[in-house]
Amino acid sequence: MTAKRVTATEFARNLSSMLSEVRYRETSLEVWRGRELMARISPPRDPAGFPISGLNALMRGRPGLGRKDADAFLSDLDALDRVVGESDREAGAS
Repeated sequence: MTAKRVTATEFARNLSSMLSEVRYRETSLEVWRGRELMARISPPRDPAGFPISGLNALMRGRPGLGRKDADAFLSDLDALDRVVGESDREAGAS
C-alpha cells in the first residue's frame, strides 16, 4: 500500500478529515516537515479478540451456578425481557 504524502502544516490544518481518511478509507499517511519524515499514520489492525467459537470450551472449565442462583438469574432475565418488551411497545406507539 502506498502512503499519501502530506506536509505537517496540511496535516495539522486538516487533522480530523485526515484521521477519518486513514480510518475509513484505510489510507496510510506520511507526514513530512520539509525534507524530514515526521510520522507514518496507518489504519488500525483488526483486534485479536476472543473467538465466539471458543466460548463453550472456556465455560466448560468454570464452575456452574447452583440451582438457587440459576433460578434467580432466570428470574432476572425474565424481568429484563418484560422491561425491554414494554419499552419496545412504547417506542412503537410514538
